[in-house]
Amino acid sequence: MMTNAALLAITLIIFYTVDVKRLVASMHANYIVLHLFFATTIALTVLGVYRAGVDETMPQHFLGLCAATLILGLNNVIISCIIVGLILLVTGQVAFIDWGAVLLLSMILPCCLVAQWQKQCAQLNLWAFTFKVAAVGALLTLLTKTALMASYYYVYHDKSINEIIDSYLSISTLFWFPEILLNVTIILTLLQHRPHWIATYNAPTKGT
Repeated sequence: MMTNAALLAITLIIFYTVDVKRLVASMHANYIVLHLFFATTIALTVLGVYRAGVDETMPQHFLGLCAATLILGLNNVIISCIIVGLILLVTGQVAFIDWGAVLLLSMILPCCLVAQWQKQCAQLNLWAFTFKVAAVGALLTLLTKTALMASYYYVYHDKSINEIIDSYLSISTLFWFPEILLNVTIILTLLQHRPHWIATYNAPTKGT
């Protein structure tokens, strides 16, 4: 219980640093931001509801966090993740004792990693952004989430290493390619038809 409280406290500290007023103002000024925010939040919620896995206490599911972070930006995606976490908690998809871990370890921290990775890959063309940022970022989010949650299950749920490997880590490898494909498809489609919908994409200037 103390672990959950500590993780929730860290989540609240991160949320405190987020500029909620800027999100509200951008929604008011541009309905596209409003639509993208709620569409992304709904999509992440659906992905979070449909879970699979050998052990119900260690579920696996598609994330979509890389695409969400690239589309909304880190500031907005953190708010979206917290809303998704609240929905999953209220609907009984996540136990309160694990809520802090789900919010911080499986959602917010992977999004932060993608945001940092994207900053290292600025000024890329359409194809380079898709495969260097989106594809690698998608794999990074899944690996990060899996490693953090596996550690959480081992330390705080008293799962044995063999249980985690057989029922969690081995299953996660089946999600690698579909997760990459999901994020790459979303980002590539938007870059081709609505590049201005991707908040983190800066098209390279001529001569670069």
